[in-house]
Amino acid sequence: MESSIQELTRNNQNRIVLDMSKITYLDSSAIGVMVGCHGSLRTARGQLRLAGVTSRVAAVFRMTGVDKLLSLDPTRDDSVSALSAGA
Repeated sequence: MESSIQELTRNNQNRIVLDMSKITYLDSSAIGVMVGCHGSLRTARGQLRLAGVTSRVAAVFRMTGVDKLLSLDPTRDDSVSALSAGA
């Protein structure tokens, strides 16, 4: 994922939506990658939004405080709309 984000930002594509609706488990290394990607995109004046986060993954984000850092949206369309609105 990190290399894909870096490639996108090199091509001036710095507003990214990740559809998390099929993800049921994340470990600490995956959370670290997401936080790192968030930071890379912010440096590139972009934004990372996570769509469709399952309740189990959302609970992990809450326990680690990552939900305060990353932008979580109920659906992919909500994420896209937020990026389009410049949120």
